[in-house]
Amino acid sequence: MLEDRRRDARTMSVETTARQRLEVLADGARNRLTAVEDVVDAGKALYAVLTPEQRLVADRRLALPLAAPTAPEVSRGSR
Repeated sequence: MLEDRRRDARTMSVETTARQRLEVLADGARNRLTAVEDVVDAGKALYAVLTPEQRLVADRRLALPLAAPTAPEVSRGSR
């Protein structure tokens, strides 16, 4: 995802219009959404084959790195 953002930044120049920059922004967002959907699908497939004990661990840890930066941190008990 970081590389996508870097590529977006390289795509834009001083001559890039606002409309073109908005399109680059939208394209990047669509690409990141597709990547997250792929991770979600893989995570669901993995979860389906876990043992009950493994699911307990997954319930606490799986997908936390993908959580939005503004979401409360579950593991630290933030309010």
